[in-house]
Amino acid sequence: MLDNKVLKRMEQEWDKRGYYRVGNQKFYSKAQAILCEQQNKKGIEFIFNDEDFLSADWKNEPQESLDGIYRQRAQQLREKYDYLVLSYSSGVDSTNILHSFLHNNIHLDEVFCYGPFKARQGKDGPLTKSAENNFREIDLVALPYLRELSKKYKFKVTLYDWTDDLVNGFKSSDWIWTETQSRLSPSIVVRNKLHSGRAHLNLTDAGKKVCFIFGIDKPRIILKDDSYYFSFLDLTLNMGVGPGALATGAEWEFDEYFYWTKDMPKIVIKQSFILKNFFKNNPSLKCYVQDSHMAEWSAKYSTSYFNLIKKMLYPTVNPNIWQTNKISSLTYTEHDNWFIKDKDLAANKLWRSGLFELQRALKPEYFNQGTVDQGFVGSWSKWYKIG
Repeated sequence: MLDNKVLKRMEQEWDKRGYYRVGNQKFYSKAQAILCEQQNKKGIEFIFNDEDFLSADWKNEPQESLDGIYRQRAQQLREKYDYLVLSYSSGVDSTNILHSFLHNNIHLDEVFCYGPFKARQGKDGPLTKSAENNFREIDLVALPYLRELSKKYKFKVTLYDWTDDLVNGFKSSDWIWTETQSRLSPSIVVRNKLHSGRAHLNLTDAGKKVCFIFGIDKPRIILKDDSYYFSFLDLTLNMGVGPGALATGAEWEFDEYFYWTKDMPKIVIKQSFILKNFFKNNPSLKCYVQDSHMAEWSAKYSTSYFNLIKKMLYPTVNPNIWQTNKISSLTYTEHDNWFIKDKDLAANKLWRSGLFELQRALKPEYFNQGTVDQGFVGSWSKWYKIG
């Protein structure tokens, strides 16, 4: 049984990734929070390090350069942990983190690439930018780039195949209440178990603090009533865990979001000011940010918006690297098609059983387009006025 000190430390780790509050009750599972709200009618709040971000200075733009702040964040993590593992997809978020370490000669111990490689999805057909080919980014972009960098910098590269983990990852339909925070795609269950590799457990057993770093995320700026705001969206935090993680007693797990962190709020503040200034000076593009907290905004503008802002936020990253399109559903994610389409898998049946149970238990208004197929409607944190 875990003592109170360990439980408190674990609770702090999970709290910093975001949680839900209904009245005076806390939930790490969005499904559980909604179920409570349906019964008590008290409303749901999404809490994301509110105290730290409310006390930060949102009125004044930080004077340091953005790259300088990224360097400070990399150094902060280096000093906090014994062993740093970067979860790397070759996308712009994680590539910028990689550069923040390497270009500043801050040691990064390991670069960790994962996917269902044994499933061979996308490898036996024509190569397209369909989201179904998402994990092809690893062999086509990530690994060649890492091999080139390894000629100059010293770091370990790990390729982790989670195919079997996903096939064996569903034990019952209760996964929807215990194994996820707000995302319902099949692979979310194994994304929360990346710490369990033998090599990392050996380091933990030797007394090392092993940290996994995730590139979450680019800011979505909101223009409403002639003022600019920033807010955190729960659906973006796809590494968030369910309450089952606390029950496992995995007190050795440390995850860090590089950008969305209470330990350095000035990252998102600086990013927000850069974007606010750009859109103020380019009024013809304000459609990209006008009322962007509304659900229908994503269908119209999200792709153009994120393609535009990545050039401003990540100046050292090539914006034209090959990437697949984004997923079209938060539940039936195309990059999981090898699993989704194999209805003979016992795990597939348990995954679908959980979705059916969720659709039955919760009211349609909590889902996009009223159906679990499109995932939950997003929940926003507090709004922070920029400037």
